[in-house]
Amino acid sequence: MISIRNRTPYILKIYAIYLYYSARSLRLASKCLEPLIRRSHVAIWKWLQHMDISNFVVDRRRREEKDKVYNDR
Repeated sequence: MISIRNRTPYILKIYAIYLYYSARSLRLASKCLEPLIRRSHVAIWKWLQHMDISNFVVDRRRREEKDKVYNDR
């Protein structure tokens, strides 16, 4: 018998990671996803471990320096 896995769409994984970084809680991110799809906080934690999120994280110091340069003009 062949079993078919229910994979989570990539866009929902990105959204869950966004929710985690917004709220700083894996459990809260899991609760916010419930109307769309039911996933545990552990699943979201595993997505964080497997995805290379360095492209999504903004360095706030660099952003503040850019704002300072533009405001000095």
